[in-house]
Amino acid sequence: RRQARPTSAATLPAMFGCCCAAQEDGAGVQTINTMTIDEATADAKRQIQELDRILANDERAPVTEEAVAKDAEIVATSPPAEELSPTPVESGTFEAHLRKDNLGQPLGLAVEQFAPKALYISRVDSRGTVVGAYNASAPENQKILAGQYILSADTMTGEAAIDRLMHMQQVDVVIQHPIEFEVTLTRNGVPLGLFLKYDTLGRSVYIKGMDSGAAKSAGADLIEGDRIIEVNGKQGAPSVLLEELKAQDEVRLVVSRM
Repeated sequence: RRQARPTSAATLPAMFGCCCAAQEDGAGVQTINTMTIDEATADAKRQIQELDRILANDERAPVTEEAVAKDAEIVATSPPAEELSPTPVESGTFEAHLRKDNLGQPLGLAVEQFAPKALYISRVDSRGTVVGAYNASAPENQKILAGQYILSADTMTGEAAIDRLMHMQQVDVVIQHPIEFEVTLTRNGVPLGLFLKYDTLGRSVYIKGMDSGAAKSAGADLIEGDRIIEVNGKQGAPSVLLEELKAQDEVRLVVSRM
């Protein structure tokens, strides 16, 4: 659900990238190697996203003996299940209690991590999943949806939060609704001056920082930590978003902010 802000306009083109070694093409677009987060966090994230793709193909995630044994060990040390209703935490956030009905039940969401703590929910699948069961009885404004942010899981953040989500029988998560707004920039032989990071399995590009260029000169409402989720009406993988940034003279961005 998009929350509109005044559109920022600029007349000026596009530089973007992530970290590591940079490459620049003829369109004045700088792309940089993507992954900079801890390998274990990347692996956990990829597992959640792979599960989402399996569900999208109407398959069921395989449950290995190793996974069952690990879950069984955690369940044995978990506190008894409690029936908790989702409760507001603060303005723009809510708390949700997620619980597995069985050891093999999929979580049903995919996340991206680049912000120091928060996880961006890129996709949600409700079919037979933990998140689907929660959403079925949650109030409309407290359903877990793609585009929201997970601030914590059992008070844990970052990699620890991913681990809790994947392996605990029950977990309390704090979710934040996003602020989404539009920014329009027009290329005029000058780079946009945005440094971007992205996960190839994700659905957004993360603004790591800004340099001199169109966005900064025009005073565009963009800051480090924003996510570009749509370019000229197109959504999808980072490759789709980046290609549209390179191909068009005018770019209309939909940006997500915590």
